[in-house]
Amino acid sequence: MRVFLDCFPCFLKQALECAKFSTDDAGLQKEVLNRVMNILISLDYTDTPPHIAREVYKEIKRITKNEDPYHEIRVRDNKQMMEVYDNIRCRILEGKNAIYLACKLAAGGNIIDSGAGKRKDNHTKEDVEEILNIEPAIDDFAGLKNEMNGASTILYLGDNSGEIVLDKLFIEIIKKENPDIKIYYGVRGEPVINDIIEEDAMEVDIGKFCDVISNGDSSPGTNLSYCSDEFREVFNNADLIISKGQGNYETLSDVKNKNIYFLLIAKCPVIARHIGIEVGSMVIKAGG
Repeated sequence: MRVFLDCFPCFLKQALECAKFSTDDAGLQKEVLNRVMNILISLDYTDTPPHIAREVYKEIKRITKNEDPYHEIRVRDNKQMMEVYDNIRCRILEGKNAIYLACKLAAGGNIIDSGAGKRKDNHTKEDVEEILNIEPAIDDFAGLKNEMNGASTILYLGDNSGEIVLDKLFIEIIKKENPDIKIYYGVRGEPVINDIIEEDAMEVDIGKFCDVISNGDSSPGTNLSYCSDEFREVFNNADLIISKGQGNYETLSDVKNKNIYFLLIAKCPVIARHIGIEVGSMVIKAGG
């Protein structure tokens, strides 16, 4: 999905927030905004938003010397979700269609985002019930379940901290129904906003149910041209790809000849319009 003019204010807003998280020096914050505006002036309109964001966040790191400004937020989000994980797990496993409920939770958990949408400071069991009451605007779960049943290898692309705990539950239930499936869980290669890295995967012990693999890149999405050879090999050979979040959608929505399903909440008007839904809608969508 290419960048749109509507993305410009969002880039600046995110850059300012990140700069303030990174440093208290107002001069450096101003330097960040000046540099980001120069990047936006010279950008290629065929690029995806995460491609541009990659350059934006690299510059913020260079200017502020802060490699991981959202570290405390990631730790907090993971901790809060793990505190209610056992209750959530029992709630889902007691349901009549646990795998569908877990899929909805994984998609709905995408609202925990420091790049777009409204970030919450606390995540509770009540949030889970709210997510479960949402009816997806696009619901291709039947097709996804059929593909899972026929797959030998799944690459599950994670997105944000906190929601990784809900990914863990979904993956556990996938493995319960399909014990022989090999599942890889993709994380970012280095910190960017509150997107998950290997540290987060270790904190929530998601590796209990899958193999964690870094994509080797700092984009807040899956820019295959920047990903490691190891990651691209897993991507190319996977029978099924489950893609979480807006950033992964923006980078992979135009990929052809791959079996991809997108799970997300449409938190911005650009993505909602691109998919053809209302802002705030839940999506379980087949690619292609």
